[in-house]
Amino acid sequence: MRERYTTAQSRGGFKVRDTVLLGILLALTLSGGLTLYVMSRWLPVPGAKFLAMAPYVGCMMFMALIRLSHPRAMTIMGGGLGVALSLISPVMGLVALAAGLISDLTAQMIPIGRESVMRPFRAALYPMYCFLLALIATNYLTGDLLFGAIGALPVIIGTPISFGLGFAGAAAGANIERRIRLGHADSNS
Repeated sequence: MRERYTTAQSRGGFKVRDTVLLGILLALTLSGGLTLYVMSRWLPVPGAKFLAMAPYVGCMMFMALIRLSHPRAMTIMGGGLGVALSLISPVMGLVALAAGLISDLTAQMIPIGRESVMRPFRAALYPMYCFLLALIATNYLTGDLLFGAIGALPVIIGTPISFGLGFAGAAAGANIERRIRLGHADSNS
């Protein structure tokens, strides 16, 4: 069953609650993602940083899909991350924005099934596209030196791994969300 949005939401309108949640999710995603990025700098494998961040980013994207009442939640999150990351590297900012946009477009093409399964699946698309687009951008910036030196094997192996890690993070996010809802239900009793 497709989610329904009010007229203001379908036109891109945000409620105050959504804006506050977006800010919190962006801050958590940036701080946790940058921490994982710095911790994984020593890994010499191309794209390893994105594999290390995939579960965390998948969890944060799942929270955005659950909590933001907007049909383009991943594009909005990707745009916010893109603006922040552009201060560090304009290329990474474009990768974050493009990954959000492509993730939302891909999710629109997937037939809607049970939301409990589809939301983690949709959230896992973002880390996968980040991994893929970052390697393509790196290869382009180095003048095909990356794929010339290592071949396409890391992309072929890393893309499904990043999706799987993102899905694991999104599933953990679903578990956290369920526990939060149960906690609220217990406190209201």
